[in-house]
Amino acid sequence: MQKNYPGKYNAAQLPLTSRNAKLSKGVKLPVSNNLRKAYWKVGRVTEHAANVRKDWQHKLTTSIVRENQTISMESLYVRGMAASAKGSADKPGSNVKAKSGLNRSVLNAGFGEIARQLEYKAVWAGRTVVKIDRWYPSSKRCSSCGYVLKSLSLSTRQWVCPDCGQSHDRDLNASINILMAGKAILAGADGLRIHE
Repeated sequence: MQKNYPGKYNAAQLPLTSRNAKLSKGVKLPVSNNLRKAYWKVGRVTEHAANVRKDWQHKLTTSIVRENQTISMESLYVRGMAASAKGSADKPGSNVKAKSGLNRSVLNAGFGEIARQLEYKAVWAGRTVVKIDRWYPSSKRCSSCGYVLKSLSLSTRQWVCPDCGQSHDRDLNASINILMAGKAILAGADGLRIHE
């Protein structure tokens, strides 16, 4: 199942940039009433954006639990995914700006919270949750024949299996492989690890 992040969340975050820029100039003492109002407005916008994110997460996890008996998911290392691009102030790494946008998207999605909600809602509904180890080659394995590519860069969104010729969308192929791995684990197959 492929779900997109709500456009409302990005719209809720837009006012933050200009307001934060105004507040970043420094605080002069004594604090004026206008500055207090500005901080209050930033707090309201931040709270609204957080509420939009929480609402989306709850609706997503509830629909997943209602529609599926077994839920297979990859245990993601969010801290590693959101790590800053390598480099220093003198010699910045390549694609630092693009990486910062990706980091923001990864952290805004709240994968850890989604996993937590899926687990407790699955218990309530009597569903099964299987977590697949993050090192399982879900994106590199052909879901048709099982061939595993030696390497697959993150920028490659489509690839063709050299063994069977099947064309794959990276994310859809990974989700099929994660589902099949979850079913194999439940059936007692060897060679797959469940992440605890």
